[in-house]
Amino acid sequence: MRTIPELWIPDPARTTVGSFTFSLTSGKRQAYVFQVPKTGNISAVLLGLGSVTSAQTVRVTIQTIDGTTGNPSGIDYGGSVKGTYTPSANTTFEVTLGTPAAAVAGDVVAVVVEYDGVAGTLNMLAPLRGCSEKGERGA
Repeated sequence: MRTIPELWIPDPARTTVGSFTFSLTSGKRQAYVFQVPKTGNISAVLLGLGSVTSAQTVRVTIQTIDGTTGNPSGIDYGGSVKGTYTPSANTTFEVTLGTPAAAVAGDVVAVVVEYDGVAGTLNMLAPLRGCSEKGERGA
């Protein structure tokens, strides 16, 4: 398996992030669906945050896609395990997955962001800043 020092989804050279935000509140989940461009391990997700009204622990997962609905299936992709973090306003935060996802080029997956237990309120910059193979450096 070839390792990649860092892979950004979406590619920042092809993506403009403006002032668009979406609100993550009680009972909501946000997802970014993308096609995996290269085979390797996805070990972290980078999130851009705007305002945080109520900071509570947030869960980040990479999930398979339901073939019928096209929505995230709730099933962790590639053997991955969730990562969590407590958000701070107006920051970019890297969330390391508990176990990296073994990604296969061509698979369609979703990065899903939701509250881990108690809900708060925050605004996330969209699209997500990226996914990386940070843990695979040096190969």
